[in-house]
Amino acid sequence: FTVQPANSPAGPLGLSQVKVAVQDAQGNTIISGNGSDADITLSIASNLNGAILTGTYPTAAVNGEAVFSDLGISKTQTGYKLLASSGTYSPAYSNNFNVTPGVPKKIIISGPTDVTSGVCSTAYTIQLQDLGNNPANAIQNTPLTISGLGSGAIYTSPVCSGSPLTSTMTFTAGTNTKTIYMKNQKAEALTFTATDTSAILTTG
Repeated sequence: FTVQPANSPAGPLGLSQVKVAVQDAQGNTIISGNGSDADITLSIASNLNGAILTGTYPTAAVNGEAVFSDLGISKTQTGYKLLASSGTYSPAYSNNFNVTPGVPKKIIISGPTDVTSGVCSTAYTIQLQDLGNNPANAIQNTPLTISGLGSGAIYTSPVCSGSPLTSTMTFTAGTNTKTIYMKNQKAEALTFTATDTSAILTTG
């Protein structure tokens, strides 16, 4: 590795540029002839958490060096290493690097698909995530609009007590997850959505 991977955010295109050279036994880059245009592929060494390495590989070396400019790793973790290989050449390992949560780019809602009318639901979780599906803290106050509740109301209380929430909730900077509960006295089909009407998430 002539340019090592650096600590980077998770998700597509998260890694900074990486370069790998084909070298002889003395550590000289083979700039011409056999091996100077070898196809070099990359993988995650000891991939214990099932992360996905995205990007273009294998990549053909030019004058003995392959440049990887569109790499990304889907999951956060400390101590990643990349493995570079090409045919019968000895493989090479990169230095250790960390992948941290990226900026929030999407909203995920998880929770029950069916709720009994007149009964407080179990928890719904609304979470900001990066493009690698990792929880990602809001970098500034981020208001979301909740819609599709029909006749229902949402609460912070697990027994749906107290005053219901309004249709707008704000993730303050440094937070990524909210838990709410729903109660509806009417039996009806609902499509529960949370929308970033301010477009903060699309701009990071």
